[in-house]
Amino acid sequence: MKDLREVSPRGKKILILSPHPDDDCLGMGATISFLRKDNYLKIFYLTSGWRGVRGRISREEKSNLREREAISAVKLLGIDEKAVRFLSLPFYEKGEVCSRDILILTEEIKRFRPQIIFTSAEEEDPHLTHKKCWQIVRESLKDLDFSFSIYIYQVWEIFRKFDYFFSFGKRLMERKLKAIKEHRSQLKPKYTKRGITSLGEWEVSLNRNYAKMLGKGFLYAEVFKTCPDNPEEDGYFRDEEGEVYKVMD
Repeated sequence: MKDLREVSPRGKKILILSPHPDDDCLGMGATISFLRKDNYLKIFYLTSGWRGVRGRISREEKSNLREREAISAVKLLGIDEKAVRFLSLPFYEKGEVCSRDILILTEEIKRFRPQIIFTSAEEEDPHLTHKKCWQIVRESLKDLDFSFSIYIYQVWEIFRKFDYFFSFGKRLMERKLKAIKEHRSQLKPKYTKRGITSLGEWEVSLNRNYAKMLGKGFLYAEVFKTCPDNPEEDGYFRDEEGEVYKVMD
């Protein structure tokens, strides 16, 4: 395992792909706050996440609510509103992934041309959105005509093995929690897994446990894989069809 602080990129274009408008804060909120200081970050939210909002308001109102929450959250992490894009991929409404989803994401990534991409992978989230987003991301990566590195961050799945970690202390955890709490519609999540009743409490416990796994006296840690299925194979990601992508310099 390597400390992300020790290989911290500088002056890089970094793209964070977030299936829902809160997954970025949950999976890597502390890391985002750290990386934004010396790099050019953008965040793409792949879906509006309106289905996760309780109450009898319209779909449009729910989508707008989640957008406002996401912007407020990332501002607390030091990210400007102009760095945020809401892609609203069609599959979220239609239920099935189509070529339009892949085209939209591919074109947006090509427009930014990131050198580093952070994304969640095929996780067992309660409503399968993460699985479908990973399918779209994987297909989109095949059409990119430039080199890039990939990190996989965790949201729902608990990583038993990982390649990189970002350790942090109480102050940064407090900032992460403030960002999570800006997602007010999700403080009591509509969809839960493993008895999760508070996303903030879940993240504190999870990040504390990751720090204990490292055994170096850290208070908290966020963790990353270089590929979803075989973290020991550091350096490359091989997809189901055998194509290989560079994942770390």
